[in-house]
Amino acid sequence: NKFKNIEININSPSLDKKTKMIIDIISSISDEESIIAAEQNNHIYILHINDIFCFYSDEKYNYCTTKEGNYKIRSTLHELEEKLNKTNWIRISNSCILNLNHIRCFDMGTIGSIVVILENGEKKDVSKRRIKEIAKLLKDRRMIK
Repeated sequence: NKFKNIEININSPSLDKKTKMIIDIISSISDEESIIAAEQNNHIYILHINDIFCFYSDEKYNYCTTKEGNYKIRSTLHELEEKLNKTNWIRISNSCILNLNHIRCFDMGTIGSIVVILENGEKKDVSKRRIKEIAKLLKDRRMIK
């Protein structure tokens, strides 16, 4: 009961073929359930999908954000978008997928733009081509008129 999440430590002198295989096995197990393997400071964590605020790309890597911080993930955003429940997740740009359950508010202050503010205070811009989709979501959920 003292642990909130599953934590697996892999100690290896380098990220060799065998270590990558272990990470892949953990990732494949996590794909079947509502969990994902993620890396932070050379530690591999098993995170529950519901605890994740967003998935995003930055340069050539993909990450997820929780209240504990940011973690590097191996899945692409395209793979995640196909697997995630469309009721709780929405793509707001080519580089970001948000968990609707961890959104504090939508800032629609500037005409023609939407900024999403997450529970942790992080701000994510909605891309111009996805504004209609977000507006429709808000309207369908009766959040705006």
